[in-house]
Amino acid sequence: MTGSCLSSLRPTRRATALACVLWLSSIAGCESSKPVPAPPPVTIDFERDGEESSGAAVYLKGRLEDDRVIVDVLAREVSDVHGLAFRLRWDPSKLALVEARASEAWSRQALLLAKEGLPGELAVAWTEKGAGAGIDAREDTRLGRITFTLRTNEEADLAFRPDRSMLVDSKGTTIPVAWRGGRVAARMDTGR
Repeated sequence: MTGSCLSSLRPTRRATALACVLWLSSIAGCESSKPVPAPPPVTIDFERDGEESSGAAVYLKGRLEDDRVIVDVLAREVSDVHGLAFRLRWDPSKLALVEARASEAWSRQALLLAKEGLPGELAVAWTEKGAGAGIDAREDTRLGRITFTLRTNEEADLAFRPDRSMLVDSKGTTIPVAWRGGRVAARMDTGR
């Protein structure tokens, strides 16, 4: 309170208000004699959804580099990947999209589009143009990479929208696959 504010108060209230201000200002500068412990360190990892299973799948495999989450989009057990379209969701308060890029597995003529249409939802279309053989993804094959920046040290799910995702072969036939997302997982370091 300033002097002008105190002058508008009655004498007894003015004295009481002044005493409160002085008391609050005296304790504001006090420090506790007990040290405040630092929060335990947090380890950030990337976990894939679901268990390792056989069968055709498009899945995420991630790692951390400093404050970046690098997520590879992979396919397996598919002999002819001509096109891939998917939607991926995450909590935009926890992760920020940096970029989404197709891998070198696609030809130079491929149509490669990726855009965050809504905050926390990425729409991707990576496809070869015209007739011709697609990508052989019988073994684990990287189709692209998505990079995020961490905004918090909290868990963050990355989930495909299977209803808006599809994989097609060079004949235009939809290939049934499992869509497996993942999560950025935070764990307290226990010092072990």
